[in-house]
Amino acid sequence: MRDPYSVLGVKRNAGQEEIKAAWRSLAKAVHPDQNHDDPNATVRFTEAGRAYDILRDPDKRSRYDRQQREAELRRMEQMRRQQAERKARSEAPPRVSNEDAEDMIARIFGVDSRGQPAEAKVQGQAQSQPRAQQQAQAAGAAAQDARKAADEPEIEEAPPGRGVAPASSLISAIIRR
Repeated sequence: MRDPYSVLGVKRNAGQEEIKAAWRSLAKAVHPDQNHDDPNATVRFTEAGRAYDILRDPDKRSRYDRQQREAELRRMEQMRRQQAERKARSEAPPRVSNEDAEDMIARIFGVDSRGQPAEAKVQGQAQSQPRAQQQAQAAGAAAQDARKAADEPEIEEAPPGRGVAPASSLISAIIRR
């Protein structure tokens, strides 16, 4: 059922006399005997009668008002929870992988810096060395290959911080391939 205040067209703080007058004028306007050609006249007349029934009795009216306030508070609380959840999800730190630039490029393209399939390289090394040593050796070998290919003097490269490859490492790894 719609809000009885909006059905009768009165404000929430309307007095009993104002509610009664609004109901009478609405009942006259939507009465089925006055609106023979309107198929919805009966529905509107019944809705107006129910609204008046709720608002004319002070106990029913206060019960209705209390339920409406509680429902509004529940909706507001639910909106706050949803907003807090969205905020928590948006503030969550992004996942950081332990993958360096060479491993990332090998995973994407399927070939390591020497032209070997990445799966063969990983399978051969996985049996004998821990992951941190594998990454260090792969990065060192890739850096050596890049230096030889460019005929440049050897320059020590700093390892990427916290497992996240900086953009320059990614670009240089792509170019090497």
